[in-house]
Amino acid sequence: MTSCMKEAEARLLPKPEPSDELWTKLKAFSFDMKGPFPYSKRLAKENEWPYDYSLAVIEEYRKLLYLLATVGDDLVASPDVEDAWRLHLIYTGSYFRMLCDRVLGKRIEHNCDDGSQSPAAMSKRWQKTMDAYRRSFGEPSEMIWFEPDWFGHSPHRRLIHSVKSLVNPAPLVVNADGFERIPAKHQKLWRKIKNFRFDKLGAAYPYSARLADESFEGDRQYAHVVIEEYRKFLFLMGAMGHSVTPSFDVDEAWHLHLDFTRSYWDEMMGKIIGTPYHHSPGNGEEEGEFRFQAVYQRTLEEYEEHFGTPPARVWGHKDPSIDWRKVLERTGL
Repeated sequence: MTSCMKEAEARLLPKPEPSDELWTKLKAFSFDMKGPFPYSKRLAKENEWPYDYSLAVIEEYRKLLYLLATVGDDLVASPDVEDAWRLHLIYTGSYFRMLCDRVLGKRIEHNCDDGSQSPAAMSKRWQKTMDAYRRSFGEPSEMIWFEPDWFGHSPHRRLIHSVKSLVNPAPLVVNADGFERIPAKHQKLWRKIKNFRFDKLGAAYPYSARLADESFEGDRQYAHVVIEEYRKFLFLMGAMGHSVTPSFDVDEAWHLHLDFTRSYWDEMMGKIIGTPYHHSPGNGEEEGEFRFQAVYQRTLEEYEEHFGTPPARVWGHKDPSIDWRKVLERTGL
């Protein structure tokens, strides 16, 4: 038997999993928190996957985390594993406190592909990932670990290399962003947030374009409006001293910002807000939804105090039937 045949045969044999302490801890880590709508079900629903496939992708994501912690952070996820990773990032307590701090012992950074690296460079990172995977876990599942088309034929890379045409909705009435309503003690904070750059200079596919394509059907004008509203939400987050809740569209901007871990945690939270503000998706419990609505009504009132009437297309309207003060007094928020 030739050496090539022996190598091919060896690759087909099942490979035992790693036996070190890190993999033992990772195997014991649960991605699902309590509640009727945990991470695994959300992953299946948002991607329209069968639940069994969602569980299979999570196990492959677990393996990627092991490789990122032991080989290096320049590895690349497959599209489906990337979806699992990005969803986990919005469960900030689970990802950073429970996984990175307690299990991995280090923070694993994530940054969305912005087109700044060439297709050849991305393909080289993919091959490095596959080599590392085979050394630790054997041959990867072709169903889950299929290589993205870095040269622009996949939907994602087509967006990077061929900018979509703008969708122009009806003009929106957006409030002036002056300082007349901002208390003097918070004007420095607002100035820093106003000057913060979400789009990386020179990126072929920056944050705002990705937000438009992933959340607003390519409507870049509306995406920029939402980003400005997200700035105001960040201000309330830093200035109010208690929980604030975003609208659905502002939450989309928040989710995407969390995917750029250094931008969110180091630049925004560390240098501007001054304290880490975590994101906790709802788990489907009725009591949690009731508290969420109460905090949302309080947030709308605080928005109005600082910025005037919020644009209805982004924030909706206040619900006078909810006595948020009574609800939050009972729940202690």
